[in-house]
Amino acid sequence: MTPALAQQAFASDDDEALPGPFGTFERTRDFLHPSIDLNDKTVLVTGGTGSFGKHFVKSVIARFKPKRLIIFSRDELKQYEMAQVFPLETYPFMRYFIGDVRSRDRLEMAMRNVDYVIHAAALKQVPIAEYNPFECIATNVIGAENVVQAAIRCNVKRVIALSTDKAANPVNLYGASKLAADKIFVAANNLAGADGCRFGVVRYGNVVGSRGSVMPFFQKLIAEHADALPITDARMTRFWITLTQGVNLVLSSMELMQGGEIFVPKIPSMSTTELARSLLNGRQAGRALAMLEAVVPTFADLAPDPAFVALQAQFARAYFLRNQDHRALEIIEPVLDAAERGELTAILADALVTKGTALTNVGRVREGMGVIEIGERLARANGLTWTVLRGLNNRLVTFSEVDPKAARDACLDGLALARRIGDRQWMFQFLAGSGLGAYAIGEWDEAVGLWQTSLAEDPEPADRLIPYFSLAVVAAARGEPIPGAADEIARIAAGVSDPQVSWVTVDGPASIASAQGRLAEAVAFWRAGVPDFPSAAHSWLWSSARLSIRLGDAAGARADLAALDERGLHTPHVEAERLAILAGLAAIDGRAAEAIHLYGDAFRALRELGLVFVEAQVAIEMATVLDPGIPEVATAVDSAREVLTRLGARAFLDQLEAATQRQSPPPVPERERSRDTSAV
Repeated sequence: MTPALAQQAFASDDDEALPGPFGTFERTRDFLHPSIDLNDKTVLVTGGTGSFGKHFVKSVIARFKPKRLIIFSRDELKQYEMAQVFPLETYPFMRYFIGDVRSRDRLEMAMRNVDYVIHAAALKQVPIAEYNPFECIATNVIGAENVVQAAIRCNVKRVIALSTDKAANPVNLYGASKLAADKIFVAANNLAGADGCRFGVVRYGNVVGSRGSVMPFFQKLIAEHADALPITDARMTRFWITLTQGVNLVLSSMELMQGGEIFVPKIPSMSTTELARSLLNGRQAGRALAMLEAVVPTFADLAPDPAFVALQAQFARAYFLRNQDHRALEIIEPVLDAAERGELTAILADALVTKGTALTNVGRVREGMGVIEIGERLARANGLTWTVLRGLNNRLVTFSEVDPKAARDACLDGLALARRIGDRQWMFQFLAGSGLGAYAIGEWDEAVGLWQTSLAEDPEPADRLIPYFSLAVVAAARGEPIPGAADEIARIAAGVSDPQVSWVTVDGPASIASAQGRLAEAVAFWRAGVPDFPSAAHSWLWSSARLSIRLGDAAGARADLAALDERGLHTPHVEAERLAILAGLAAIDGRAAEAIHLYGDAFRALRELGLVFVEAQVAIEMATVLDPGIPEVATAVDSAREVLTRLGARAFLDQLEAATQRQSPPPVPERERSRDTSAV
């Protein structure tokens, strides 16, 4: 191979990012170029009814017009099923040959007038090969010899054999048999002579999601509530490639080959820990936790090996992402100790972010924010950009309760950093967060622009939920028609199990109902969602309490306030909301002077935080439970009217005017209630 061709074949992916959600490798090399031209050529695929063969056929049909495409395999049922997908009536170039690579005669018959052969047939299951060694050798080694002999006798131009990473320094029979096969194909170039058939090998790792691969196997065991997953060693690394990449690599290698090469692509690798992290980053915390609960106890004796410490760190993170913060804190302490003693900086920084976030969730807000910031600083000092972004994001969730304006600005900084390194997942996270921050401080046009930018980037469902829901809520507040919003939010959320995102399925319908004046319905939504989404509970409890006060339900508001106090979260925003609730309760009890005083304190606190829309909502509550003619009430109403007019929040402006006139807001027409958003 010439140096130029070698450079193309083994191009580096060092500048590319590892996958986010498991199984997506959008930014790794696709191996599309160069590619051999299969137009008007005859191609045979041994083992053609397997995962690779089916995807190969699909790709070839989409890109070329072959003279014949021959599927050679021994399973008649699979051939029948494949012929239903690629019928001869639609694809007249397809041929289906029943045969076994153990039969040289059948191979020679199938290879007549064939230009190219892809040898994918093999016994691939490690335990089965160990238990049936003669069969493994007969298919993988003798079968390889038969393919070589048949290809030479039939004057095939080129043959590419599929190998495996297990052929490198093999420790089991399957790997050893594939190593022997690789050597047969490399040596076959000597047998063919200078002008004869050219033989090459493509060697790659685990094909994501293919039949018999580890991920479907793990998923099946998890679904069956298995007590453990059969992982040989927590430190073991697996290399991953998609079926599309595998097919492209074969076509590219067939074009590049001169004979005798073993093509080894540079592809992502993962240990068990990294697999868990990938599931967590892909918002599949439930699946990650199920896997880790089965794996971690198995390798407890490895502690304090760095591989086990890293695994434990992801275990704690999985519990935190499933809103089990106390359990996360239990697990993370020994991780921090081991990481500090072992100078495992990357694990230490990430674990500090996990601990700090869990602390804020259990009410230890300032302590938690300080711990997150320490982890973030450690990550910055050591160039751990991903952990920097995670720390910034997690700290901002609570920071927004302390200083919303500063939180919004910091979120925009995180967005700029995510864009600079090209991380789409964090980009969507910070776009959503920046929008929510702008919304909170009354910069609605800025918020709408950020959310629209996010949706224009075609995000995955998990990243689409928050901007879509947020645009629907703004549209409802502005009194705009929003057909089917609740249904669309539910549809997008159908495949998302991460509670860090799926809270939208509760808050969306509740917020829309609140904007449309259906207060009791909104209260019911929020209260029902509290047990399932603890991280959002404080916001929903104060929202429910405020609307309960407007409905005259003092008992319900008191219950919400008690539940809020039980959570022990004491941030400036929480305290401001608490003052407003106490004011409303005082007003309902007939203690007007006390209520006016408490409302004044609440308005000052909210004004300091810059939460102008919340201030306007509290003014609506105040005008509902106190005489609108009271000077303090009139002043609050005028201020709220100015804010709501600037925001264009017509629906809430109508509620404000109705409160000042001591009448209920006009009911939402039935046709409007049944059309809740897609035109946002």
